[in-house]
Amino acid sequence: SSVHFSTAMLAYRRLRCLQWQRRCRYFSEVDKPREQVPLYEPPEDTHQRIFKWGVGNKFRARFRNAKMPVMNASPKELTVPNDYYESPADDIVWENLNESWEVFWWEGGKLNARPFPVRKYGMNGAKHAAVEFQQELQAAGRSEGPPPATVAGVDGVVWDGRLQGWVALYWEEGRPRSYTFLAAKWGYEGAKLQAIERRHKAMDIVF
Repeated sequence: SSVHFSTAMLAYRRLRCLQWQRRCRYFSEVDKPREQVPLYEPPEDTHQRIFKWGVGNKFRARFRNAKMPVMNASPKELTVPNDYYESPADDIVWENLNESWEVFWWEGGKLNARPFPVRKYGMNGAKHAAVEFQQELQAAGRSEGPPPATVAGVDGVVWDGRLQGWVALYWEEGRPRSYTFLAAKWGYEGAKLQAIERRHKAMDIVF
C-alpha cells in the first residue's frame, strides 16, 4: 500500500508542476507589451456619406429580395471617393435626391430614363450597372440622340423642355390659349405636327 501511495503522490506532484509551468507561461505572455494596432484612416481623396435609402448588393438586386416597403429609409454610412459623382458619360447622371444613377436616351423621338439606385445595386454596383445599360443601348442601336432641333419653324409653336412636348399658342374668344402635345404620347415629330395643325386651325378660325 505504501508503494501505491508514493506513486500517487509522485503523479500528483508532477501534475501540480505542469499546472504551475502552464500558469507561468500564461502570465508571461499576458505581461508582454502588445503592439498597438494603428487606427484606420480613410484616404485623403474620400469623404463619409450616409445613404438615406440604404446600400444594396447582388442579393438585393433581385426583385424578390428587395427590402419592403421601399419607401422606408435605411441609412448606412460609407466611405465614398470624391470623384464618385463624376458622370462617366453625358447621358448618365447622378440623381442626389433618390441616390441613384440615371441613364437618359432618346428612342422613337421620346426621351426615356432608367434609374439604378444605390439602395438596390450598391454604391459601385449602381454606377457600373448604369454604364453597362448605356453600352447595351448603343450596341442595340436604340440610343438615337436628341432630336435635331427644337424649333418648329412656325410662329406660335414652341418646344417645352420641361414638359417634353410641343406647345401651340393661339387666341380663342379673345383670350390667349396654349395646348401641349407630349412627345411621350405622340412622338417627337408627331407632337410637332399636332401642334402645328392646332395652330393653323386656330388661325383659320380667327381669320
